[in-house]
Amino acid sequence: MSSYYKVIEICNWLRYKGNLRAAMFRHFAVGRITGSGECSVQFAVSDNGKLINRKFSKESSNKLLNDAVYYMLMSVPTFNPPPSTYSGQIIRMNFKINNGNNEISIY
Repeated sequence: MSSYYKVIEICNWLRYKGNLRAAMFRHFAVGRITGSGECSVQFAVSDNGKLINRKFSKESSNKLLNDAVYYMLMSVPTFNPPPSTYSGQIIRMNFKINNGNNEISIY
């Protein structure tokens, strides 16, 4: 495979993850979270776009954060089918909340 097509694959994957993140964040009630905390979730996507094996990989001691992340994760049971080059690898999201300062990453 040429480097051009590899770059296209990477761009398609990054665009897909960005769109998935945006779809999930529409259900993330960050305004209801007070205090600070950090948690992580992970999941995979089936060929038809169903989010599978959704779970916390690290829970926070902040119950409000855990509840908001759980609700967000369960509110998007399906999404668009992934790019054809996706091979079932785990998608991870990390949430850091510190009294209104938020850092959320997807990798």
